[in-house]
Amino acid sequence: MQNRELREALEDLHRELKALKSVDKRSRSLLADLSEDIDRVLSHRGEAPSEPHTDLLDRLRASTSHLGVSHPDLTSLMQRAIDTLANMGI
Repeated sequence: MQNRELREALEDLHRELKALKSVDKRSRSLLADLSEDIDRVLSHRGEAPSEPHTDLLDRLRASTSHLGVSHPDLTSLMQRAIDTLANMGI
């Protein structure tokens, strides 16, 4: 169940990242890296190794703190993914 929840959270976040138009240079770089991490985790079927999840979690936390004020909806989706990863013990 948690893998399904994580997949749904990441797919929602990935869609939102692709639709995002106006961000500064640093944000664009953070979000591009985050998008790559999401792709890597979503490409694994079943039980994915914990390393991509850990990388993703670190990037989500960094992006959340950087984008918290300017993109609250995006930050909310990131927090959902962080919470799901935490519930998985990552």
